[in-house]
Amino acid sequence: MLVCAGTGEEFSLEDAIAAGALVTRLSDDQRLSDSANDHRSLYEQVGDNLTEWLRQTQNGKQLRKIGKDPDITWCARLSVFDLVVQLKGEEVIGSTE
Repeated sequence: MLVCAGTGEEFSLEDAIAAGALVTRLSDDQRLSDSANDHRSLYEQVGDNLTEWLRQTQNGKQLRKIGKDPDITWCARLSVFDLVVQLKGEEVIGSTE
């Protein structure tokens, strides 16, 4: 299950795009909810323009305003770590599977 945090009580486009990226990489298409399909479709629409999409979100614009554009570029990287983690109870367990 993926839960998008949002910003305050607002929907955040960058969360939806990130969820779509995860759904695209981790999902079994037979078991996707309508919401998961929507997020995946959004991510597929973004395509190779991920950094620019993130720059145009409400939070992206705020980050750019305070000089944090390099942070957006850093966050737009995909599949850069060979690490899978899982939550067991209250403990985060990592592996390099």
